[in-house]
Amino acid sequence: MRMVGRDGMRRIGEFATLNANYLQARLRTAGFRLAFPERRASHEFIVTLKMEAKSLDLTAMDIAKALLDHGFHAPTTYFPLLVPECLLIEPTETESKEALDRFADAMITIVNEATAESRQTQGCAIHIAGAPAGRRQGRAQPRSCVAPGRGPCPGLRPVTPRPPSIAA
Repeated sequence: MRMVGRDGMRRIGEFATLNANYLQARLRTAGFRLAFPERRASHEFIVTLKMEAKSLDLTAMDIAKALLDHGFHAPTTYFPLLVPECLLIEPTETESKEALDRFADAMITIVNEATAESRQTQGCAIHIAGAPAGRRQGRAQPRSCVAPGRGPCPGLRPVTPRPPSIAA
């Protein structure tokens, strides 16, 4: 703080706010739902993925993990607890517009891929041997996927069975 002084701290805060508001607007335009859409972002904002979790079986944790695959640090998940399936996104003041655009593009790509996968497996009975009872395993590769009256679901490849793990 001593290095940048009072004016520098103000400028840093302004850049953090600008970046958060830019990214918030970009994600809102892309169809993401904001937890508090009427609020202007100070330095952070919250995206809720409640609808994606219901319709696509795509959770906030799934998106956070996929962002890691795209080369981004995962945002805070499930905080605050009062917002279901949320990501707390806090772009820093040092992020360039290009970096913010790449992040938004990655978020959009992740949801688009999940939507495409959901359409491919629609109507398929997905069962995985050894999966916990009652837990739907929609994102994993199915052992068998047969839609009644339609045959195998398109776009899915068979899974090679793995030997059972041995607990030590």
